[in-house]
Amino acid sequence: CNDPVEAEIQGVVDELMVKIEETKIKMNSKCSPKRISVNSFSQSRGKSDSNDKERLYNEAFPSLHSNNSNCSSSVCHPP
Repeated sequence: CNDPVEAEIQGVVDELMVKIEETKIKMNSKCSPKRISVNSFSQSRGKSDSNDKERLYNEAFPSLHSNNSNCSSSVCHPP
């Protein structure tokens, strides 16, 4: 029980556990405001209509845009 090697290992483990807890607290405090702001934004914006979604999709992926069809080259676009 009083082995110096075990005592040293236990000391290192205790230090690591403290650092892990501190890191968890820091991460939770950094992530929470982002989640809140994203949720607030999407709630305040409301549901976007399908035309808006399609426009955003086409802007993001212009090479996949098809004027007359929802499917092009076996790649289907969201409605």
